[in-house]
Amino acid sequence: MGLDPGVHSGYCILESVDKRIFPVEAAVVEGHLPMCEKIVSGLARWSPDIVVCELFRLAPYMSTQVSAHDPDLSSSQLQGFVRYIVLPEHLVLVPANMKSAVPDEELKKLGLWKWEKTEIISAAENKSRLSVHVHDAMRHAVYYLWRNA
Repeated sequence: MGLDPGVHSGYCILESVDKRIFPVEAAVVEGHLPMCEKIVSGLARWSPDIVVCELFRLAPYMSTQVSAHDPDLSSSQLQGFVRYIVLPEHLVLVPANMKSAVPDEELKKLGLWKWEKTEIISAAENKSRLSVHVHDAMRHAVYYLWRNA
């Protein structure tokens, strides 16, 4: 399971078979509670071996920017929820800057760029821009799989 927590969160379930990666489920979810529900249902349905979640750290220079677009610190709250429900041996927290290790071209090669089955749970007007969050969730999961599969 890959997670990109935030106001709009990315969620994915990927399967690795013989060093090949296949998408199973993906979603963009708006809001804390709907994302918590998505995580719980994903854990119950798929029983992933590992949950890879972006590590949220609020740096002093970011506080004004973050408080403007995410005053509730959704990323931090979701990370806390994940830490609470996932056993530590099944949880990997990765820094946000690792996204560059899995560029768009790699997601395209893996067939993860335009996955038609992505569910969008949001009231946002422009839903097409939300795919970045699914891509980031997939980057986190792919990064882990490349390093550990």
